[in-house]
Amino acid sequence: MSTANLQIPEASAILAKRDDLPQLPDIASAMLRLLNQQKHDTEALARIIASDPVLAARVLRVANSSYTVFHARLKRFSMQRY
Repeated sequence: MSTANLQIPEASAILAKRDDLPQLPDIASAMLRLLNQQKHDTEALARIIASDPVLAARVLRVANSSYTVFHARLKRFSMQRY
C-alpha cells in the first residue's frame, strides 16, 4: 500500500489554515537566520536584539533578574566588559 496518497485529517486541517498563521516578526526571522548559521557572531546577535527596544528590555530584565547569576547588572548589549 502506497503512503503517497494517504491523508491525515488533522494534518490536512492544520495545513489548510496555514494562511491564518501570523507571520514571524522581522527581528525573529533575523535571529533565526543568524542562529542557524554554522558559525554565528554573538556581536551580531546582540545588535539584532538591541535594534528592538521591547525585546532588548525583556532580555535585560531576565538577565538582571534573580534567576540569573551575574556579578554586575547589565545595562546594554555588548560582548565587551565594562
